[in-house]
Amino acid sequence: EVSDPDEWAELHYGHLDQDNYDRMTAFFRANQQRLINASATLRERYNNAALHGNWEEATNYVRAIDEVEALIDIA
Repeated sequence: EVSDPDEWAELHYGHLDQDNYDRMTAFFRANQQRLINASATLRERYNNAALHGNWEEATNYVRAIDEVEALIDIA
């Protein structure tokens, strides 16, 4: 994690023109949304497994949810 992502990108990749910057931010937002959707799907599956008392499966979903949320925090 960096304090100023724009400064970091400038330092490592040089000046980005507006089109490249727009593509980069659109890609970031799309990936972020995919992770959010994955988290929601895993939570639904966890709730279904817990509702049916399948605690081993529910535990596996909790681990997967934690991993996806960690990726969301990183991104």
